[in-house]
Amino acid sequence: MIGGSIQQDLGCGSSLGLISDNLLVTGGQGCVSFWDIGYGDLLQTVYLGKCEEAQPARQILVLDNAAIVCDFGSELSLVYVPSVLEKLD
Repeated sequence: MIGGSIQQDLGCGSSLGLISDNLLVTGGQGCVSFWDIGYGDLLQTVYLGKCEEAQPARQILVLDNAAIVCDFGSELSLVYVPSVLEKLD
């Protein structure tokens, strides 16, 4: 087994979901971030609301490898990720 780590900014949450063998999504303060776990690279960050409403993204659920749902404050946010998946092909 080979170990590694991903450096996240302060304020990132502990919620995460595995989208594919190489793609991880983590919840942060007002955003979700997509990571290439083979290299530990940040691929994309998607902001879920306005900066002044920066609630932590919690309870990430991966749907059919093309979207995620997360609990964001008092709302559920749906984020489609095909652009991130295309970068891994």
